[in-house]
Amino acid sequence: MILARPWHGARILLASAAPLQLTFWVLVVGSAVIFALIGFGVALDLGRVRDDRRREHVHAELGPVFSRFLETDDSAHLAAELRPAFMRMDAAHRP
Repeated sequence: MILARPWHGARILLASAAPLQLTFWVLVVGSAVIFALIGFGVALDLGRVRDDRRREHVHAELGPVFSRFLETDDSAHLAAELRPAFMRMDAAHRP
């Protein structure tokens, strides 16, 4: 009886392997989505760190200038002090 229908066992094997193949693809796609979200989160975090460093640099450079301006209210003197400070900064650091 086994020799007359050798493909009978193969059908059962294929029927049980089909859900495994679907499960495999679901796991692959799910893993890809998770890795993409992790990569997106890491990229956002690195951007925030870079922005914080930039903000600290600008604050360290321009903070004393603005504090002196608030004490004296001399806008002409402020413009004279800000111009060289802005020239030292590249476009990414300018406020």
